[in-house]
Amino acid sequence: MEEKYERLTNGLASCGVSARGKFCGNLQVYRSSEFLRSPARTPSRQPLGVMCATFGRSEIINSPRKGQKTKYKMKYNELDKEYYVMSMDGANNHPMLAWGKTKIGPFLKAKPIDENQYELPLNLLFSEPYPAQYEMADLLMLATLFCISEQFKKLFDDMGIYGVQFVPAEVKSNKGEIIKGHSVFHVWNKLEAIDKDNYIGGEPDMFNTILDLEKFSLDVTLMESIPLEKRLIFGLLEKKTIILVHKTVYEAITAANLTGIRFFRVDEWDEDAMFS
Repeated sequence: MEEKYERLTNGLASCGVSARGKFCGNLQVYRSSEFLRSPARTPSRQPLGVMCATFGRSEIINSPRKGQKTKYKMKYNELDKEYYVMSMDGANNHPMLAWGKTKIGPFLKAKPIDENQYELPLNLLFSEPYPAQYEMADLLMLATLFCISEQFKKLFDDMGIYGVQFVPAEVKSNKGEIIKGHSVFHVWNKLEAIDKDNYIGGEPDMFNTILDLEKFSLDVTLMESIPLEKRLIFGLLEKKTIILVHKTVYEAITAANLTGIRFFRVDEWDEDAMFS
């Protein structure tokens, strides 16, 4: 588990994020078990988040929600049992990827990419630490996004999934090999889907982002107002690094034996799930 954490945090450095308290620009991240708040503040509970971001040299993160008890007991609903968080599997022989000279801002927005703005295929790179002998899985971590194989793309094309885009890419290994047949997986269907009365984490910021999200439940009223075909897969607006898939998509991916992927049902997910 520790080695898996090392690979993840080192990979984050490729997108301007540092790990284990080392600075990279103005952004600093900590594992929740390593994070200490400023002595000037009295913490009301344990540190929050898988990675807690701090800016400059401040060690203050979002405060817990007002009135929230230290040991809040989550109340899950039936929809939480129908959706899964999609994550990489963290295998040591699967390379982590970094962006080449590409404008990544549009990939973070809730709309399709204008591919005419890019020279295709996109250029991606292996990110340190490099595996001794790599294997290109069907899903690989690309900073805070994913890169997928042709087999993965074909599955989604055949299912006609709404709200996703596959932007052609090729990957350059640390030894200079060019690996073709991949795509950046852009999930532009994003929903503000967290039940704001039933989650563990800090107050949403001015962009409605919850940086220190520990656990969450889906907003049933919101979800049921959206046709199922428009929410088979989506990203959380409140936590843009989290992609959710409906159980039918989960079952299709599992049946296809795609590699590099792990799933956590929403009612079983927490901040440390990917390290387990």
